[in-house]
Amino acid sequence: MIGIYCPYQFTHPTKRPFKQLAMYVKSEQRSGDYLVNYNGRAHHLWESKYYGIPAPIYVPGKPLPLYVGTAQMTPQDTISSLPARISGRLGVISSEPAERISLPGYRLIEVQRFGELSVSWWR
Repeated sequence: MIGIYCPYQFTHPTKRPFKQLAMYVKSEQRSGDYLVNYNGRAHHLWESKYYGIPAPIYVPGKPLPLYVGTAQMTPQDTISSLPARISGRLGVISSEPAERISLPGYRLIEVQRFGELSVSWWR
């Protein structure tokens, strides 16, 4: 069974609705907003870059583990702390449920879901 499933999955990967998420972010982003990718189950750095959304991966406390793609990242692709002052909202791109995201000093104000992807806005 696994021998049949693996080739199919490789040639027909699940495609998350990142295009719709990107269109939403671009239409809702305001001057002063700051965007990050939350490193939960997965990050979406490459999708963000593809759609022109500057959103480094927020990795508090420790560096990312070495995995496919890490070697291609630049120092600007990750941040270990959030900016001290953001004049707008903090936008968080994630495949982690917004309720599981912990951002000390910020409170959740809105969540927009796109399948298992979400954009949450914090102040």
